[in-house]
Amino acid sequence: MMTRFYNTKVIISSITEIYEYGEPIAYGFKKPENEKQCRYKRTSFQDATVDEKQIRIERMKKHYLNERWTIARLIDVNFDNHTSFMTLTFRENIQDISVTNYEFKKFIKRLNYFMNKKKKAQLKYLAVWELQKRGAIHYHVMLFNLNSRNL
Repeated sequence: MMTRFYNTKVIISSITEIYEYGEPIAYGFKKPENEKQCRYKRTSFQDATVDEKQIRIERMKKHYLNERWTIARLIDVNFDNHTSFMTLTFRENIQDISVTNYEFKKFIKRLNYFMNKKKKAQLKYLAVWELQKRGAIHYHVMLFNLNSRNL
């Protein structure tokens, strides 16, 4: 198999994004069979050195920035006249994500049934949870295929 390199990536939607990498990125590359597999033992963040912590923090920042761009692209390609935005907040100060996710999923199921009169999931949405200043969890939701005549 031939190894290929690239140092530019272009994504086109309503915005054109061009990524230029500092080093070439290879794909289609396989390690030689005789090279030993390196087993990396993961160190907890608490036990990591100051330098390792800084590297992890920088990697997390890059990851979250990439996730924001991914969300922006999803919104960009799905946004139309049937798109709505809502924020869902719990009256109680619920801080357990497993509880709020359970309640959020129930809400989406009920909304889907109300809108489509079917149990089959047809609702398209994008949701992100966030902590309020008081510590409570709330959700920001974009609904993509809402038909206002069903409301």
